[in-house]
Amino acid sequence: MRVFAMWLLVAACLAAQSADARLLREFDALMKQGAAAGETDPAAAREAADAWKRQLDAFVDSWRPEAATLKEGRWIFAKALLLAGKPAEAAPLLEAFCREHPGHEDFEDAWMSHASARLEMGEPARAKALLETFLKERPTSTRAIPARYYLGIALLALLEDAAAIEAFDVVVRDGGRHPLVADANLKALSTLAESGRVADARTRLAPLRKEYPDAPALIALGEQFDAIGRPVSGVTDSVRWISGTHPLAFDRGRPTVVVFFADFYESSVEELGRVNGVAAGLAEKGVDVIAFTNRYRAKSRTEDEEAAILKTFVDGRGITFPVAMLSGEATLRGWGVRGLPHVVVIGRDGKVVGLKVGAARRDPRSAALLGRMVDRALSVPRAQADGGR
Repeated sequence: MRVFAMWLLVAACLAAQSADARLLREFDALMKQGAAAGETDPAAAREAADAWKRQLDAFVDSWRPEAATLKEGRWIFAKALLLAGKPAEAAPLLEAFCREHPGHEDFEDAWMSHASARLEMGEPARAKALLETFLKERPTSTRAIPARYYLGIALLALLEDAAAIEAFDVVVRDGGRHPLVADANLKALSTLAESGRVADARTRLAPLRKEYPDAPALIALGEQFDAIGRPVSGVTDSVRWISGTHPLAFDRGRPTVVVFFADFYESSVEELGRVNGVAAGLAEKGVDVIAFTNRYRAKSRTEDEEAAILKTFVDGRGITFPVAMLSGEATLRGWGVRGLPHVVVIGRDGKVVGLKVGAARRDPRSAALLGRMVDRALSVPRAQADGGR
């Protein structure tokens, strides 16, 4: 009986090893197929990418029933799940792999992937704990710089801005030529400005601008920092209101949040929805909210047709504040809009208090950052706003 039980155990181990090996072969073949599908024509490249994504989804579906039997193969299957945009499925597999295979050559990559999955799942506190543990236990690892960088990302999501800047500064100081160094610098600069420390951000940006005068990202940041504290430009294009109206005067003692968006960009739609979620509370504080879009369909739709499309969009999402369509791009240029969404917060005196440029589909900082900027806008004394009139 004991021999039979031992045979069953050996058979189970061999079966698991066989499944792991088969998974690895299929995954390698899938990745090679994806690498070989490169196309120079944009349409063909998109079609090839869509076809490979379908193959990846089929691979994930075929292996999902066997996931529980995998051992070392959990790491490979988890990588496939992450590529397929399924971090919630990948996270427990990565956690189990790290627990059971601490000496595996891919242990550190799996640990980092686990932290990244938790970030994607909207669990920054869990990601923070994983990354801090990694850095404590493996301070000399070649993955220490990425770990520190993603720790900064987790801290940003937790609104621990000072600690996030410190993490990014370590990446800049110790990262050498690591590709994350440049982005860590940008993240630190943006976080300084978002925290209201615009003077510090300008001081830190100046030597970088001198060293890299043609870097587009640094030029864009410089323009954003320069805009803060200046009176806003007027609305120079003709305006067609889709819903509600606004006097379009920004120095009359009422702080204003202005959102530039495009209804066909997911990030714009998400940001518009987040602002809409707090608009009622802002109105109670005496803060106006308005949104502008442009005639992005001018080549394919008449103005009336585009206005009707936007009206359906605004009504369908229950937008409660005024929304207008601009006739041209002069206003966008005057307000420094380089990408969408673009949010401007204006103080009682008609000067820019803060900017929020771009957004992610999942943006845990968005509402908090907007709240901080609005608080700064509300802190501008009314006497200062009315001075000289």
